[in-house]
Amino acid sequence: MKIGLPKDKAIYLLEKRIRELDHFDFEPEAWKSKAQTDVEVIFGYGSKVTDLSFLMLYQPNGKLKAKRLLEGYIETINDHIITPVPNSTKSNSNQESFNDRAALTKKEEVDVLRLQL
Repeated sequence: MKIGLPKDKAIYLLEKRIRELDHFDFEPEAWKSKAQTDVEVIFGYGSKVTDLSFLMLYQPNGKLKAKRLLEGYIETINDHIITPVPNSTKSNSNQESFNDRAALTKKEEVDVLRLQL
């Protein structure tokens, strides 16, 4: 899985949208538009953006559903996106690119990280 932003930036934006749900001046349509744009930039256009478009933020559980969706997206990022490990002291031959590592299994990921130490 690839995302359109660095992992930390993507999580920051989603957490920011979660915090905005509780602001006293919350504007549902503006929030939904910003959240959909963020999710589209992070994951690309598709089902995750569609999930947000069907939210009814005026309903009693609307904000809770929005929060749970965004928390799920953060969990997906944490579970499937590997943070690159900066290591300028090793030669490039021992390093794999961030995109290549995203496809590795957990065991392979541990082996790659051990090589870089």
